[in-house]
Amino acid sequence: VKSDDVQGRVSTYEAIVKGVPIEDPSLPAAFRVLVKELQSLGLAVEAVMDNKEIIRFGKDEERVRPPKLETGLLGLGEGLDGLL
Repeated sequence: VKSDDVQGRVSTYEAIVKGVPIEDPSLPAAFRVLVKELQSLGLAVEAVMDNKEIIRFGKDEERVRPPKLETGLLGLGEGLDGLL
């Protein structure tokens, strides 16, 4: 497990504490940075895992994102067109 693989470190620690087998490591953040650099050069990047699973990066990549919080600013400027 690489030091920048936060999720991998957490799951490894949990496995050690619980006494269960350690899961296979995930892709480290440094690899994702490399992928973004290659994509900025116009290259399409795919990772082929040992089990022949293909991981595609880019717009189709699944990401776990926190839900967006409402700021209350949407529509704040509506109705001001006549004032300016």
